[in-house]
Amino acid sequence: MKKRVLIGTLVRQKPAILKEYLESIAQLTQDTISIDYAFVEDNLIEESTEMLVRFREEHLNCEILHYTFQDDPEFEYHKWTMYAILRIAEFKNKIIKKAIEQEYDYLFLVDSDTILRPITVEHLISTEKDIVSEVHWTFISNTLAPNAWLYDNFDFAYKKSKDEKITKAQQFLRMFEFHHKLRNPGLYPVGGICDIILMNRKAMLAGVNFEDIYNVSFVGESAHFAIRAAVLGFQIYIDTCYPAYHIFDDKQLANVNDYKKQLIDHGG
Repeated sequence: MKKRVLIGTLVRQKPAILKEYLESIAQLTQDTISIDYAFVEDNLIEESTEMLVRFREEHLNCEILHYTFQDDPEFEYHKWTMYAILRIAEFKNKIIKKAIEQEYDYLFLVDSDTILRPITVEHLISTEKDIVSEVHWTFISNTLAPNAWLYDNFDFAYKKSKDEKITKAQQFLRMFEFHHKLRNPGLYPVGGICDIILMNRKAMLAGVNFEDIYNVSFVGESAHFAIRAAVLGFQIYIDTCYPAYHIFDDKQLANVNDYKKQLIDHGG
């Protein structure tokens, strides 16, 4: 029997980017799995909402969800205010609850500005990890960085011990070494992940979620997800065999066709 997978996505997105995302998830292979879709529709652009409706019409296993949260007219997903973080965390937790109640084997949470390779979900499931991500790369403070880190909240520098003191030069070198490692195909234990998360039913039932941890000062629901997962006994992994493409802004959107061509040239 095929494993049941729910793909969950919060959608407040430009039509051009959403188009690429929807095409991507529609092409995911389902040889060993059965995929359903749950979109939290939060668009400001009517065309984007219409695209979701058309996708639902073409995929009967798709549901468009509407959740309420205290409105903030200045809210934007890419501006990390506490309002935005709490809003995103609550919506993601509602998807987790839905996946639990409807007895899915896996939940695949993915951002709507992502292009996935067709094999991605089946490959991640094949790793047999409770919580695992597929790598993508994004510019953070003018540095190209992966969607995974080692400690705290986006700390990429390996430490030999928690109290080890390292210079800024050492920190940069170790960050470079970590990033270089993730350029090589493999499966690596990490301290945190974001944007692309596959979690199995075991992790969901154990209580891994995005709820804010009141005595942790790190900003970002993904950091709280990672801390909670570790406390509950789950090791987090990043896979780098089938890197995704992150359309973080219009520049990345302009290069989408180059990414697609690269996939064709290398067999997907």
